[in-house]
Amino acid sequence: MFDIKVYKDNDEIIIKFEKNYFVYSSLKKKLNKPIFNPKYKYWTVSADQENAVIAWVEWVKKELIIAEGKELRRLNEGVLDEIQINLKQEKQMLKEVEQIKEMTILLNANKADLAKVKTQVKEAQQKLADNRNEIQSVIGEMMDLNKLRKIADIMSSNMNYKIKGMREKFELAQKDAVSLRKIVREAGYWFDALERIAGASFNRPDRDNPRDIPESAWYKIVKQEE
Repeated sequence: MFDIKVYKDNDEIIIKFEKNYFVYSSLKKKLNKPIFNPKYKYWTVSADQENAVIAWVEWVKKELIIAEGKELRRLNEGVLDEIQINLKQEKQMLKEVEQIKEMTILLNANKADLAKVKTQVKEAQQKLADNRNEIQSVIGEMMDLNKLRKIADIMSSNMNYKIKGMREKFELAQKDAVSLRKIVREAGYWFDALERIAGASFNRPDRDNPRDIPESAWYKIVKQEE
């Protein structure tokens, strides 16, 4: 409770309180010509304002209680919001924990199983890498893959019919791709990326742009049945 001390001293009333802007500003508005004593840190008003001082003190205390109530309500609302947020986070965390548990059960993810899975993944990755290297080796015997990627870049950067001369650059690069395709086909293979590049339409960059060829297509080569 905010403390306001009031007492008479001869022909004046002394009012003393801790520094508070609201109390200070209301005192100046409600009472007539209050004077501040900087040495002793109190205010004085004439003794004939005794009733006004009493009324002002009661009003100030009431306003301070109301303000304190509003502040407590605001703080409580903030605490409640924080609790609700934390509760929501906890519920989400519990949900995620349950999902993890379900996944763990489904995968039998104990330490031994995890080690086994990791080994299998590592072996699969190594096998994939070996297969890709083998595929690249097979393709490399028939053509220069770096050259084919360069052809694809040239075609991709020239698929714009609005700019003069681009069609010629596109078709010239694609001609090299068609020649490479002939070599691969004669060797009895079907190479996905090469087929896409050699068969691309200049007028369909939305569908045939070489830059959109998935990386997997560069490793997809199939031996054709005779």
